[in-house]
Amino acid sequence: MASLAVAAVLTSRLGLRLGDEAVIAGGGVTTFLALAWLTKLGSGRETLTYYHHEVAIFAVAALLAASLHAPILAHLDVTALALGTFLVFGRIGCLRAGCCHGRPWHRGVRYGAEHVEAGFPSYLRDLPLVPVQALESAAVALIVLIGAALFLDPRAPGRAFSFYLVAYAVVRLALEEARGDTARRHLRGLSEAQWTSLALIVATLSAELAGLLPGRGIGLLGAACALAECLAVGLLAAPCHAFARARATRGRRCGALGRGGRVGRGGGATRCHRRPRIYFPHPPLDRESEVSVRESLRVYAHGRHGSPTAT
Repeated sequence: MASLAVAAVLTSRLGLRLGDEAVIAGGGVTTFLALAWLTKLGSGRETLTYYHHEVAIFAVAALLAASLHAPILAHLDVTALALGTFLVFGRIGCLRAGCCHGRPWHRGVRYGAEHVEAGFPSYLRDLPLVPVQALESAAVALIVLIGAALFLDPRAPGRAFSFYLVAYAVVRLALEEARGDTARRHLRGLSEAQWTSLALIVATLSAELAGLLPGRGIGLLGAACALAECLAVGLLAAPCHAFARARATRGRRCGALGRGGRVGRGGGATRCHRRPRIYFPHPPLDRESEVSVRESLRVYAHGRHGSPTAT
């Protein structure tokens, strides 16, 4: 409801037709529900991936605005800020439910038995985790406020849309490093969301250079921030990402997870990758292995004997 209210206020502020925006908003809601249903139908479980929905909703909004002969970029401005408002409250829901959670840290949010019963990983129960959902919610709220105050301009439609795309991509690129949930695809040390963030920054800059979006500063600033983040993550990877990837394959369970390597039933430790990251066992471990993993995570979170480095 908050996102629909924001859309209505911004539509009036830009002098757009409320009827057109109502159709576009309805298309966005339908797209969200349809994509969630199709994802569940294909994977067998309910999974909401924000970037998938963002790209789909923006595409549908542009198509509907064009079919209504309404200003496309102006309606994309409204859609972007309304979608950001939805994400602010969505991440608060994630924080309460325990999904999209952070990695173990010295202090943070804890999830108990009731969350484990709902599907939260049992080996992370009662461990302090980075409240990455709250950090993202606060960052997106700031993005929406800045976008509405400084970039929403009827004389330059598309600026708020560009700002939201780039600003959120920069934030997500950084916050992904604090994520600790499993079942997320990675390629060459970056998560799917990080690759999507980079692609959106490049696409925004390209659209600005081609004259499809107003100005060039937003895309260039986003590209510079992304480059700085990638360099910082690369330089700080070893001390910051000290825990290992425990990747279980079908028919195999992780036997222990400690300093120096990942040990399976065969007793062999895997080699460390160039950029170690925190990953967690999947599928679920047996009781003995879970106790070993929990102890390793607890040592890491409290920093008693240094951080184990294994992948």
